[in-house]
Amino acid sequence: MWGSGNIRPLKICLMGRKGQSESVGFNISCFSFYLVRRSTSKSRSVSEYESLHIVLSAYDVKIFGGFVSNQKGTYLKDLIATAKSISQSTRDLPFSVYTSRKEQVISNVPIVKPLLIFVLSGTKTLGKNNSITCSSGSFVFLSNNPKIDMRNIPSQDDYFAILVEFEFSDFDSFTSTSRSTIKHVEGEISPLLQYSLEQFVNFSSFAPQELLKNRKKEILEILYNSGHNNLAHLVNAQTLSEKIYSLIMSSPQENWSVEEFSERLFMSASTLRRRLKAEGTSIIELRNRARLGVGLHLLQTTVKSIGDIAELCGFQSQSRFSEQFKILFNMTPRELRKTKMAD
Repeated sequence: MWGSGNIRPLKICLMGRKGQSESVGFNISCFSFYLVRRSTSKSRSVSEYESLHIVLSAYDVKIFGGFVSNQKGTYLKDLIATAKSISQSTRDLPFSVYTSRKEQVISNVPIVKPLLIFVLSGTKTLGKNNSITCSSGSFVFLSNNPKIDMRNIPSQDDYFAILVEFEFSDFDSFTSTSRSTIKHVEGEISPLLQYSLEQFVNFSSFAPQELLKNRKKEILEILYNSGHNNLAHLVNAQTLSEKIYSLIMSSPQENWSVEEFSERLFMSASTLRRRLKAEGTSIIELRNRARLGVGLHLLQTTVKSIGDIAELCGFQSQSRFSEQFKILFNMTPRELRKTKMAD
């Protein structure tokens, strides 16, 4: 295993618009990878190389060694196979895999934290009027949002997407002088982003959680330094409702009381109720929506029975769970499950 002091150099050639090129070292270790310029001074060590931020695209870069290729279709299929295999692991993975064999139309999906969605097969549309379209080989990065409508549309193959949820603190390193926020960022999965995602997925099967946090932040850095610096405007400040929603999702079976929320959020019960009322919601509504959100995720990512999922989400009966699920998401758990099955 390579350590940070034992770096294996590879050569890449950056092709400019007029055919000019510049050789740089591409250093890869098990912990991170960096693009560096080799020092012309023989007295300098590897640690003194100057870091570069280089935007790589499928048309501008040739990397010798086979790590990145413009044969996107083949590599996406390989990544799908890898993600499928690793998603069967019993480990607590830092990503989720969503698949469907038939079209899924789901209303009011909650986005509790910033969510990066890589569509590797099929198409995803978002919004009431399908205003955002994310096709195979592209990504969409969503801001926290209490509800958004989604369609997952298979092509000749199943719909397949990798979802990576981020913490709000992951964006602290991105500085912005503007207070404006945006609801999403979208773009193509570049070769460098694809390679980083593949490493992240592969490392998830064995690497410690602290290392995976760093690899996840690395994906953010690649996006930011590849022309998507509007990521700095992506994160909205969490509302009180969203904070409570997150707490309930962390333990949906628990019968959370107002006093417990007050203690966790350092405010009086009366202040908590007053602020929730101002946001147009209540503890009861948030509890119901959060539990159903967990249920939606479990239906998409596990083969647990609907009855078991209802119980895990804190519902006392499967029928009650199915009824509330239909009201919120505009389809029943059974209908959702059928989209994942062959005819």
